[in-house]
Amino acid sequence: MTEPTVLIVGAGTFGTSTAYHLAKSYDNPSRITVIDRWNASSPGPSPAAAIDVNRIIRTDYVSPLYCNLANEAIHPWFWDIDLGHHFHKTGWVVIDEKNSEFTAAVRRTFRLRGSDYTRDVDVSSVENTWKLFQGTDTADVGDAYFNPEAGWCNAASATSSFMAAAERRGVQKVTADVEELQFDTGRARVIGVRTADGNQITADKIVLATGAWTSKLLAPIEDTLDVAVDDRIERQLKAVGRVSAYYTLTSQETQMMCADNLPILVYKGWGILTPPSPDNRTLKINDLRTEFVNTQTTSSGQRISVPDLRGQNNIPEKLQKEMDSLLKAMMPAFSSQRKPDRWRICWDAATPTGDWLLSRHPHAQLQNLHIAAGGNFSSYKFMPIVGQYICNVLKGQSNGTEKDEAWGWKGKARIEQQVKHRNELGGKTSVAHHSELDWFKN
Repeated sequence: MTEPTVLIVGAGTFGTSTAYHLAKSYDNPSRITVIDRWNASSPGPSPAAAIDVNRIIRTDYVSPLYCNLANEAIHPWFWDIDLGHHFHKTGWVVIDEKNSEFTAAVRRTFRLRGSDYTRDVDVSSVENTWKLFQGTDTADVGDAYFNPEAGWCNAASATSSFMAAAERRGVQKVTADVEELQFDTGRARVIGVRTADGNQITADKIVLATGAWTSKLLAPIEDTLDVAVDDRIERQLKAVGRVSAYYTLTSQETQMMCADNLPILVYKGWGILTPPSPDNRTLKINDLRTEFVNTQTTSSGQRISVPDLRGQNNIPEKLQKEMDSLLKAMMPAFSSQRKPDRWRICWDAATPTGDWLLSRHPHAQLQNLHIAAGGNFSSYKFMPIVGQYICNVLKGQSNGTEKDEAWGWKGKARIEQQVKHRNELGGKTSVAHHSELDWFKN
């Protein structure tokens, strides 16, 4: 039986992993094509979450499902020939907000697995242990712990390396902007994509691994098919932006921080600091407190969320001020002496329940269209393994009851019942809409 052709749109976390694992199962991997606007030689930064100077690798989850998956995924980061050399095992320190249950819940999940490597941290000792944290605001903090197994990787180079491994097996990689999905009304199915330069790429099965761009690509077809509001992709996920600040360090500053064994710091669920390495000399801070949504109206009057790339490096003054307050709380001495060298808005697809969306579209005329998205800003670490689960969805095979329910297309009632109101590290997050930020006044 001839293997179906597969077109994977997007070469980030989900798309790259799908290509890698599908190639391992195909007799003829050349029937698999991946298309993405970015490649390793592309100038300038990518707006995608999977293409960044660093992403955090950790197993610390309250959910046993994702804790188990993270433990499955972390071993390739240690040992895999295509991934291991991109990983920096620095450990991470989590300082909880007062009355937060995140630390206790994570460590309870570890103990239930029988593999708790964490140890208590005396918050008052943090500034004496690591020079960068001298003066860190420890008022209204809760419990704290250190996990020596966590670390970070160079996401751009690791993603490129993993995709190269898929290409060596025979996967076809195309670099182009996808303008639209193409729907054949006569055959009542999606047949492929049209690129910005007018080319058409077709396949038997389509995988949208397009993260924050998923609604933008899928909405026109849902408009054409007059899909009900509650059955649209926008109910399953939204395009959400977060702000990161970057300091480019001198060689001396980098050497001092590396000699200090500076860990990742998770501060009160508000922000994350990722340390430098001699190779990248970059100190990065993510602000978790504010997420923002940019909306557009489709031809049918539906409101959808889409990334706005005009302001990716032009951060509204309101968000800069919020980030400044975070920097002063986390590392007051350092941040008082210098401003970030650059800013970046990172976009991802966020789901109401915090779960991935690995599912065939439920509409009768979209049965060959599969969605692999919902990274929720915390899924890069799963790149070594998530593709094998997406492959099962493509083949119509179950991933087991728990995973099928977590990752399947959800009805309105279930979404409302399971919606999460805190971010992935236990902190409270507010949502600002694009119009509230006076985006282009500064």
